[in-house]
Amino acid sequence: MENKKTAEELHELSNNFQKYFKENLKTSLLLAQDNDLKRTRALKKAARERDLTCQKEKDLCILKEELKALNQKRDELAASVEAYTIFPQYLDQVVKISEQFEEPWQAISRVDTLVQTHEDLFTTNQQKQACADMTKNQLSQFLDQSNDKLMNSKNKLAKLQTDLDQESRLAHIQNTAAKKTLVLGSIKMATLNLYQLTMDNQKEDAVELEDTLHQLEKIQTYLWNLNSVWEDVEKLDTGPHLLQS
Repeated sequence: MENKKTAEELHELSNNFQKYFKENLKTSLLLAQDNDLKRTRALKKAARERDLTCQKEKDLCILKEELKALNQKRDELAASVEAYTIFPQYLDQVVKISEQFEEPWQAISRVDTLVQTHEDLFTTNQQKQACADMTKNQLSQFLDQSNDKLMNSKNKLAKLQTDLDQESRLAHIQNTAAKKTLVLGSIKMATLNLYQLTMDNQKEDAVELEDTLHQLEKIQTYLWNLNSVWEDVEKLDTGPHLLQS
């Protein structure tokens, strides 16, 4: 009985130990996870703070450079102010010796008016110059276009003159050809008439009406024959006279 009771106590003790171990293990794991989470957050926070510190250092450097530039600008302005302090004194002297101004502001106003007038005149002159340049460009374009048109007109006139000369020569050739045709026709007609007169008593075969060259040959042969006959007649007429003498 005691062994059984001891075994039960040991078993219960073992169960309680396992239960305690599991609870402690679970608690330890939770604590470890929580610690990891806190450590991660801490690392991220440290990284952010480090980045922020770096950015602030950069901004501080930029601000130092800007401050340096502003200080330099301040010194330059101070030097300019110190250099320009002579002008109010000079202006007071001008007012004292001038009969036109009684107060410095009047001289300043007059200078402002003159400056504005100068700017207005400069602007007006620029506008006039621009207008003159535009007019000059337009005139140049017009002259170029006019020269092109004149050149085209000259070319057209030269071509027309060439065509007219060619037409005139052609007309002269045509007129000359017409005149020569008329003369040739007259010659052919006269030759035909003369051929017909000379061949009335001839028994030779007739030559065609359009064969003018052959007709001339026949006429020439006829005249040679006629001349021979005439020479014979003159010889006969000359012979009795010689006998009588």
